[in-house]
Amino acid sequence: MRKLRGLLSKLLCLGMGLREVVAGATTAPRAALRLEPALLEPGRPAEFTLFGVEDSDLVLADSYGDELAVTRRIMPKAVVWRGVYAPAASRLPTGGSKP
Repeated sequence: MRKLRGLLSKLLCLGMGLREVVAGATTAPRAALRLEPALLEPGRPAEFTLFGVEDSDLVLADSYGDELAVTRRIMPKAVVWRGVYAPAASRLPTGGSKP
């Protein structure tokens, strides 16, 4: 998850809007793979991550070593997996593997 949140933070600081950043990590890949949209439906276990945007003074590097000062970063706050809520700092309950 750290690499994803770093990538999303970089895109946000490069000028992409928050909606574009979120879509780029969620709906766009599903559409590119021609998968059905992931939906929250009654009776179906929920699986998603809650993120927040925070002020930051980090410097992140890309795979070439180029650095970017990140003034806002995207941080995971919690996950809901198979309908179970877990704060980001905690671990999900055991009893099955995550798909």
